[in-house]
Amino acid sequence: MRRYLPYIYGLQGEGSFPAFSIAIYDAYCAATGREPTHPNRDFALRPYIHYAGVPGTIEWQPYFTVIDDDYFDSDYYRDKIVLVGVTASSMQTDSYLTPASGVQPMYGVEIHANIVANLLSGEGVTPAPPFVSYLFFLLMTGLSLFFGIKFKFVPAKLLTFFLGICAVGGIFLLSLLQFNLFMSIFYTLAAMTLIFLCDVVVGYAEHYLGKQHITNLFGRYMAPEVLAQIIEDGEKNIRLGGEVRHIAVLFVDIRGFTSMSEILPPEQVVAILNEYLTLATEAIFKYAGTLDKYLGDCAMALYNAPRAQEDYCLAAVRSALYMRDRGAELYEGLTERYGRGVRFGIGINAGLAVIGNIGSPMRMDYTAIGDAVNTAARLQGSAEAGQILISGDVYQAVKGLVDVRPLGELKFKGCEAPVETYELIGLRGERGESIHGELQLTPQ
Repeated sequence: MRRYLPYIYGLQGEGSFPAFSIAIYDAYCAATGREPTHPNRDFALRPYIHYAGVPGTIEWQPYFTVIDDDYFDSDYYRDKIVLVGVTASSMQTDSYLTPASGVQPMYGVEIHANIVANLLSGEGVTPAPPFVSYLFFLLMTGLSLFFGIKFKFVPAKLLTFFLGICAVGGIFLLSLLQFNLFMSIFYTLAAMTLIFLCDVVVGYAEHYLGKQHITNLFGRYMAPEVLAQIIEDGEKNIRLGGEVRHIAVLFVDIRGFTSMSEILPPEQVVAILNEYLTLATEAIFKYAGTLDKYLGDCAMALYNAPRAQEDYCLAAVRSALYMRDRGAELYEGLTERYGRGVRFGIGINAGLAVIGNIGSPMRMDYTAIGDAVNTAARLQGSAEAGQILISGDVYQAVKGLVDVRPLGELKFKGCEAPVETYELIGLRGERGESIHGELQLTPQ
């Protein structure tokens, strides 16, 4: 019902002979001296039937008008091809659904009439050569893959998929209506749809795995609410591989840890160390800092990385004061239980550093490197028990908000220039008085 059937193959080796419509066409050409043009016998290249329209489009006459002289008009039939066939509604054995019939079947005689009309007018729809369909398939699927990889957002992928479908449909209609050329687009459309669906599924999987990657990478470094905000921001504030950024760096270390380790049993040393590190981590997370690493009994924290913060130097200062204030309570509790407590020495510096995943392909950590980090470590190393030392850069950032005691310029080992240093005493309230409360910093 879609293509010509040019030849019928006989039974028992009788060979082949033309189909009914072809035989009619050949007879007409023989009667009029016209050279017949036979359709391709190759199965893959058989022409498609170009239907004139819905059933009944080709003119037909009831049979009684032929056998009744009162109705018969010989001039009407002169020089025309007349096909005689069954069109009675009660005879459904020779009626078929065609691409042009919709839900109404078309009688076989009218299907043959459409084929004869195609042969006479040359308007049959010729299948495109297989290599054209293959090239078209490769082109459209290749473009689908290209744009699927290029665009990361689902709306962009959906738009390109829709435009691709429109392009395929437009080319199909152009070739059909303008050139009577039928291109097989089913596999092209199926492949494009499959690529789009797989692309969306892979995109969502990558998005989920990306969230998991960030959670695994930063979950141990920062407070859960900060991590959730980073994931919500779509990693736009994270550049893996390293970037230069101005940050605040805090180092905190236990004073007298070595001597304590020599006196107390190992299990008590571990218990004390865990309580101290828990307090340090709590203070860092409380003010949206990033726990970079533990270095034995020392902890390192970053502020303004990986997520940008407002007043990040003030956040580092508040974390340090929280550690000092809570450290006094911890000291008393540990002394009661173990006979010995711990006190902290803290150093804070601000400056440019390289932050990102640093290491090797086999083992890398998110950290910061640079002179700003080294200076913070030197400040912490010079701080006495219970003392917080800040650099001049940090002081300038929080000036007017804190009470300090100037210590002048200190020369640290490994630093070429002396560092202006201040001892942090406490925070100031709005009226200028010193305060030591829990001032919560809302991450920006």
